Amino acid sequence: MNLNDSLVLKHTPLAPRKGGIAWMAFGGFSRRHLQAIPPLRGARGVLPCSIVCIALLLVTTLTLAQPRLQPSMDLVQLQDGERVSYLEINYAVPRRGLSPKHNATNDSLTFALLLDLRIYRDQTLWATKTWKLIETIAANASQDSHNEWLDALRYVLDAPGRYHAVLRLLDLHRPEHADSAEASLATRAFSATSLEVSDVILATDIRKAVSGTASALNKNGYEIHANPQLLFGATQPMLFYYFEAYNLNTALRSDSYKSYWHIENENGEKVAGLDGSYRTKKRLHQSSIEMGMASISALPTGVFTFVYGLADSAKNPLALRRKKLFVYQGAPPTPAVAPSSLNMLAQLQEQELDEEFNRMQHITQPEDKKLYLSLNNAEAKREYLSSLWESHKPEDYAAGISFRQVYLSRARYAETQFPSALRPGWKGDRGRVYILYGPPSHVERETSNPNTKPYEIWRYDDLQGGVIFVFADRTGFKNYELVHSTHRDELQNPDWERSISSGSGSNFGR
Repeated sequence: MNLNDSLVLKHTPLAPRKGGIAWMAFGGFSRRHLQAIPPLRGARGVLPCSIVCIALLLVTTLTLAQPRLQPSMDLVQLQDGERVSYLEINYAVPRRGLSPKHNATNDSLTFALLLDLRIYRDQTLWATKTWKLIETIAANASQDSHNEWLDALRYVLDAPGRYHAVLRLLDLHRPEHADSAEASLATRAFSATSLEVSDVILATDIRKAVSGTASALNKNGYEIHANPQLLFGATQPMLFYYFEAYNLNTALRSDSYKSYWHIENENGEKVAGLDGSYRTKKRLHQSSIEMGMASISALPTGVFTFVYGLADSAKNPLALRRKKLFVYQGAPPTPAVAPSSLNMLAQLQEQELDEEFNRMQHITQPEDKKLYLSLNNAEAKREYLSSLWESHKPEDYAAGISFRQVYLSRARYAETQFPSALRPGWKGDRGRVYILYGPPSHVERETSNPNTKPYEIWRYDDLQGGVIFVFADRTGFKNYELVHSTHRDELQNPDWERSISSGSGSNFGR
């Protein structure tokens, strides 16, 4: 069957459907043995002491360890053959960061990971699992076929909401190597009658599944190698996609429809050459799968959007969805960079580059972070940092390097002047405002009024005709939070004085 053909859905129903956790699928890896530890449960269950200790060890080690493993994770919502909605978590762990144990007897390498997954729905812990992954491969095995762990987990969704997954990993052969990945997805209630399309799985490969094999990567007769990093480009020029359509017989009057996709740039403009692929399909079943591929080798480095769905015979959209993807072609995403900026960054080691990027969090976007974390060498990080400083500088800065110097200088000042028990000074609200807007014209402090929590009012006379920022220590840990501002782009709460009164309570841990 051609990769672009559609099929009737033949999902195996997920079970059990109790307690929020459905079924977890593992497999698809040569000679891999999975030693499962019983999943952690919430208030409805009992936590075995050994599992609690392992989870706490992993979290504690991750806090102290240097991130090295570079895992990635992506969440999608689909529906099975019984119209049961489920959450699919695709995750990958590159082997390049792992420390295998060599067995001289049979000249093999054994990899061992401890993983802890926590899923939150609307900020409430919804499901947890802690387990081990152990795999042994021949020492001379092809690195291409064993370059990463790729797996999928699936959970029945008992209610729509915003789901946030946190996956923590620990290399059991080198415990100081730990890392984590996070991903979020706003799920929905699928209609039983209207035309719907699922979230899309962007992949590095889709191939016919080997008959009789059981793998978490298999779906409707195909083996889908998801790309949870969502990164394509020089090393992965082909983009494969998979999504599902539901209620075709119920919602469509015509005997045919068009499956389509296109790619947009950051400005929402269609990319030439990738600006519309339509395929006419016969309506054969109530549901179908839609798969295909595209070459993105001509795309420059940057952030793009994959737009996909179904359309009628006149190419009018009937159901439409979008998903971000990232392209890295081995060059900075913006062209010209001041040579002096490159010279400054050339003196930094990789760990210093990581620290500098971390301090840029007040001006970067999640897409910037995802692309930066995908880079695995210092030179690529230097080039990308240079481009970020240039592209994020305000209009009144003549060159990226001067903006960089001012920004980092303010961050160093904020780190020493605004510390709290919860975070470094540059990470807090006062640090952010100081870094972005500079020193205030005047500061009013109130620390001894028994009727209010301690607070500060910063005044900027030359900003937007005069604005104020109000910070309050509502926790008692010198963690001054922004509670009100008259700046048009900041939090505004005219009733801020009531929110910091002594009887208003603490928002610690919110």
